[in-house]
Amino acid sequence: MKLNEIPRNAELVLTVKDSSTTLDFKTRVQDSIGENKIWVDIIQDKNGKTVNFKGIPVSMSYAVGDNKPVVWESVFVKLFKVNGTLKQAILASADGEEQNRRRAYRQKINLPGKVDYGTNQEDVIVRDVGSTGFSFISNNKGESHGTSIVIACSFEDGEVKMTIEGRIVRVQELKNGKICYGCRYIGRTDVINSYIRRKKREES
Repeated sequence: MKLNEIPRNAELVLTVKDSSTTLDFKTRVQDSIGENKIWVDIIQDKNGKTVNFKGIPVSMSYAVGDNKPVVWESVFVKLFKVNGTLKQAILASADGEEQNRRRAYRQKINLPGKVDYGTNQEDVIVRDVGSTGFSFISNNKGESHGTSIVIACSFEDGEVKMTIEGRIVRVQELKNGKICYGCRYIGRTDVINSYIRRKKREES
């Protein structure tokens, strides 16, 4: 897929990764400039500051509904001044290709839970659990706990009471201002895998 095939106002997700951290940034298409260059809404962080991706490896995904996302493994995000106005463009050296959203299965649960950050505890919504990790949504709008933090997360599902431990590796700010954290497990996962198998049986 070429960049100019993405419709105007379509939402894009830009992903920046290093060895331990993944950050997502959302923007929308304004207009196309040739086959593989588009103008997008200025990308800002949670503090409203323009993000400069100069020299940073960035991947990008675009998806509609339940379709597989189209992923550009490497794009360039540049800032320009056009007639005195700051604009941001995305350029791609190759076409995007459809990819699976995840290689590892995730079980949606959306259950209330608690997370412990050392001596601090917070009420959250545990969004999903999987074979490699889990995610939860923080109700503290706009307050990010960062990445590479070790947490303990507990939740109940009927008679099942579970506590899982993980390291935060992914932070995504949602449209409502809340924060979604993706975590990678620390330690054994036998109990959570049994729970996932049970949930799958119940839904089948």
